[in-house]
Amino acid sequence: MKRNKIIRTAALVLSAVTVLLAGSSSAASQNATDATVKSYEDQLAEIAWKKQQALTELGNIDSDRTSTYNDALKLDEIIQLNEQQKSLVENQLDTINTQIDEKKAHIAETEGKIQVQEQAFLDRMVANYMDEEVEYMELILGSVDLVDFLTRLDSVNAILEYDRKVIKELEKNHASLLADQKMLEEAQATQVQRANEYAQTIQETQVALKQKEDYMNQLYKQEATWVAEYTYQKELENEINAELERYLWELAEKQRKLEEQQKLEAQKYQAAKSGWPLEAGVYWYVSSWFGWRDLYGVKDYHLGIDLACANGTDVLAFNSGTVLKSEYHWSYGNYVLIDHGGGIATLYAHLSDRWVSAGETVASGQQIGNVGLTGTTFGYHLHFEVRENGSVTDPAPYLGIY
Repeated sequence: MKRNKIIRTAALVLSAVTVLLAGSSSAASQNATDATVKSYEDQLAEIAWKKQQALTELGNIDSDRTSTYNDALKLDEIIQLNEQQKSLVENQLDTINTQIDEKKAHIAETEGKIQVQEQAFLDRMVANYMDEEVEYMELILGSVDLVDFLTRLDSVNAILEYDRKVIKELEKNHASLLADQKMLEEAQATQVQRANEYAQTIQETQVALKQKEDYMNQLYKQEATWVAEYTYQKELENEINAELERYLWELAEKQRKLEEQQKLEAQKYQAAKSGWPLEAGVYWYVSSWFGWRDLYGVKDYHLGIDLACANGTDVLAFNSGTVLKSEYHWSYGNYVLIDHGGGIATLYAHLSDRWVSAGETVASGQQIGNVGLTGTTFGYHLHFEVRENGSVTDPAPYLGIY
């Protein structure tokens, strides 16, 4: 909003300058002004683009950071869940290991019982060997192994039946324990595999989480960079706006002074167009121009212009105004000084008489005296001066003679 106000102000100033300035120098000033304001506009436009770029990047960073943060939360939840599952699996694995140790102990105990029972059985067989007939020993000695012996034992003494049953029961229990151990070892392997899988998942997820955290840190650094860029461009924009405001103020001040000058010029040239200091129809010529001249071999700076004419010619007020002085001077002789306003005054010297007094208001073309020879003069003429803001200037342009 502020920038638009500045640009509108610049447009108004340029419009005013375009109307007021005239001539080639004015056109050059206008072009310079246009170029200066355009330069500021270009700088502000570039800054606005860079600010918008920074805001866009900050928006993208904020969006990426939000998305990355949500991803990190999910990964953290996955890690926690897998750690919980891994802990459960490890607890189950501890239980299985305990059960396996217990089974191994039972197996060892059962194997010991079987050995004891088999030894008792063998001892009993030895004892029977001492008492039984030869046929019974042949039965024993003809057996291939214990199982074969038990198979053949149907005809053996009933005393051995109990031992056979005990051994079979122990062997059955032993086989069951081995089967349980195998099952537990399989479960153990499965739980170990699951624990390893959870550990691997946790490790992979932690790597992914670390990547997200690293990316978040990069985003924070990028954000700091773009915030610094936006702040720099904003400060630069404020500086350029301040410079533009100062420039426009200076331009406006120049415009004001130009208007005052033009007003004075208008008043001055209005005075120049107003009249002629001699009565109409009289013959005249310029006997001495304004500026340096050779007066009887001496360099002299002439303050006005001398209009040679007949004695007694009416002298008229060049323009309306107020009589500042109407008196005698050793060099001017009888003279009248009139203030026309706008810093312009005219002086009429060497008059034979004066028809107006100081403080009197005169109209343009009003008679104020007659041409004479008073003061320092060599022939009848009107010495006519024009003063701008108290300083003498060439009257020729005012009189329209060159």
